[in-house]
Amino acid sequence: MTSDVCNAFVATVGTFDGLHQGHRQLLQRLIREADVRKSRSLVVTFDSHPRQVLGRADGDFRLLSSHDERFRLLASSGVDEIRQLTFTPEVASLSACQFLEQFLVRRFGAHTLVLGYDNSFGSRKNNDFDHLPDAAKALGVELLYDTPFVFEGSPVSSSRIRKALALGDIGSANAMLGRPYDISGSVVKGRGVGRQLSFPTANIVLNDPSKALPSLGVYAVEVDCQGRSSRGMANLGSC
Repeated sequence: MTSDVCNAFVATVGTFDGLHQGHRQLLQRLIREADVRKSRSLVVTFDSHPRQVLGRADGDFRLLSSHDERFRLLASSGVDEIRQLTFTPEVASLSACQFLEQFLVRRFGAHTLVLGYDNSFGSRKNNDFDHLPDAAKALGVELLYDTPFVFEGSPVSSSRIRKALALGDIGSANAMLGRPYDISGSVVKGRGVGRQLSFPTANIVLNDPSKALPSLGVYAVEVDCQGRSSRGMANLGSC
């Protein structure tokens, strides 16, 4: 198998759900390492979250960003290229060392791999992630690890942000994301209860039903509609 790229890359790999502060720190490290090596920076990600494909997502599992949102966030991060892989059971069956060789090195031409402090990939059944340094050395790949981004004494992670949202702790979720958490959807006809109270409301159906929502309650929001921005109040729950 030969590489389908003409330039070698400094690469990283991950799902990057929500593209939080930890992810952004990692991508900035990726860009710096690429600049030092006079190479291009590459993010390898997947079309779907592995937990959804492998059936490990329970009924409460939700995403911090939809597919389109995630790619817009990645594109705005300053990396040179983003490559998407279709996450199939066949891809999932590859061990970390196999994935490194078959995709990151041979297909994408990575000569340096930058990973988060707790980043791991590859099959759980054929788990050889601990052997990744040896495999990288044999392939001539430099392996680098970034440090955690710490908020209130603990590393930031997508799962930690999901927990904060579930508790209605929007302040902590926003701080870990580095931006206000956002949802998007379409206005649909409701029961008209607000209009009967002389206070018309807009009923929103999420564009992506797998998107995480905060706990039930009333929230102050910033609303964007057709290019116009205004302040508002949102009720999550029944009315």
